Amino acid sequence: MHLRSALLPIVSVLAAATIVAASAAPASAATNPAGADVSAPQCSANGTGAGLGLMPPGASFVVVGVNAGIATTTNPCLGAQAGWAAGAPGGIRQPAVAYYLNTANPALAGVWWPDGNVTQPAAGNVPRQPVSVANPYGACAHDASAACAYVYGYSIARDDATARGVAAGRGTRWWLDVETANTWQADRVANRAALEGMTAALTSTGGTVGIYSTPAHWAEVVGAVPASSRLAALPSWRALGPVSRSAAVRACGLASFTPSGRLEITQYVSGGFDHDVECYKLSSAPTPKVSGTLRVGRRLTAKVTAWKPAAVTLSYRWSRDGTPIAHATKKAYLLKKADAGHRITLTVTGKKTGYSTIVKTSKAKRVAR
Repeated sequence: MHLRSALLPIVSVLAAATIVAASAAPASAATNPAGADVSAPQCSANGTGAGLGLMPPGASFVVVGVNAGIATTTNPCLGAQAGWAAGAPGGIRQPAVAYYLNTANPALAGVWWPDGNVTQPAAGNVPRQPVSVANPYGACAHDASAACAYVYGYSIARDDATARGVAAGRGTRWWLDVETANTWQADRVANRAALEGMTAALTSTGGTVGIYSTPAHWAEVVGAVPASSRLAALPSWRALGPVSRSAAVRACGLASFTPSGRLEITQYVSGGFDHDVECYKLSSAPTPKVSGTLRVGRRLTAKVTAWKPAAVTLSYRWSRDGTPIAHATKKAYLLKKADAGHRITLTVTGKKTGYSTIVKTSKAKRVAR
């Protein structure tokens, strides 16, 4: 199932409707900023891109789709929609206008597939200037390898940033739309490499990158992301489907798709539109410290400075060599024989409705034998 809602064709009487810029009063501290995302399905009634058609009202921030459902295409309403979105005031940390990109790893079935570590050459009316790609996966040899997937991702993202009319530059926020509706390989490492290549290309232009998906789509396409990956710290935008706004606010506490990223936006569908909620970020989430004697039979205690704003719910988990210890979920932990010679850490998780969940882990300490 495609994650993004497609509007029914707009009746002709609406084709000439007056276009109203996205606008909303800045959100107060009591409510999470409201956003929206739009793309080709929200184009004019005749599908030519000559107008905007029907657009969601009252967004503080807007994410505009660069492509028309496939990574190598262009949204015919891109310029008009980006101009409309520029009237939004922006969220707390979300810019008034951001962009999302379709992603894929088609391998040799692609319209173009690299045969070396060089991006796609000029073709038709696209005036590209090919560049060499520093490839962490080695040399691409026109096969379905991670090396070639990385170059492919780099090349299509470079097109999105330079050849589709986006006024990209330093600080531009890009979201990589990861859905099973696009073409992917069974090799999750190669799929991840394509996204890493896209990230490298976009950050080279001064932009920042995040991930849009659902847990099911992400697990099927990419799976676990190692801490060494270029994706590891990217923020997340999570699709929820047809739920209420209040449910979308509560969903800010769900996990990010990446191991050290933060869930920044949740998306819900209502009234035929894709609506978004910006998740607040805790103003203070200090790393916990552990005190106590590192000997079997002695007690270790968490030293946790106050998390802010007030009323953050904290939970605790002690681990041995990175593996959670059964039932060790209190602020204090009594060292056991099994801990002797091993490294103990304390992980503190902070949750507050409407805020991204933050996880902090103490420095590891080795228990005496």
